Amino acid sequence: MVGVGAGFFYSLYIIFGKVVSQKYHALTITFYSMLLGALFLLPTSSLWVKKELFLESQVLIYGIGLAFFVTVLAYIVYTIGLKYVESSKAAILSTIEPVVAISVDFWHYPNIFFCYLNYTKIVF
Repeated sequence: MVGVGAGFFYSLYIIFGKVVSQKYHALTITFYSMLLGALFLLPTSSLWVKKELFLESQVLIYGIGLAFFVTVLAYIVYTIGLKYVESSKAAILSTIEPVVAISVDFWHYPNIFFCYLNYTKIVF
């Protein structure tokens, strides 16, 4: 059920992002998107249960790196791209992207890929 909700909000981001990107800068759109996401995530994530982990430097470095490169930077580039591409094409490309990533992983690192399949007990 979480995937359905996430897909719904992602669809809204695509539709409204296209309209809003014509008027506002990509950094402004991304800032408010991340702010609203964080405000929703904080009360529902139970981060305070593991608060001692956030005092470790390695956790902070990895967390900040993942937050910036995987989330914020990706949304900035995606929002900039929405200015120049139709929303429908952007939605199709963003849906195909995980399939391409898994395919590249499968062909480039086959041993690691099958190791993860055995670990997660996925059977084809």
